[in-house]
Amino acid sequence: MELVDTHCHLQFDGFSGRIDDVIASAAEAQVRRLICVGTTLDDSRKALALAKNYDNVWGTIGVHQHDAGK
Repeated sequence: MELVDTHCHLQFDGFSGRIDDVIASAAEAQVRRLICVGTTLDDSRKALALAKNYDNVWGTIGVHQHDAGK
């Protein structure tokens, strides 16, 4: 079975320098595709940039409701 993580944040600073390991761990758990959800405009840009570097990672553009007023 192939799984899809439909909501992750690999672009967050806490994953910096560990993204390859996290993706490898996901693959070991049969997670084949990861969708990085943007929460601000800048964060969305990071998600899209990350997706350009990995065939199995997609990025979305979004604004979290807590930041919608900005």
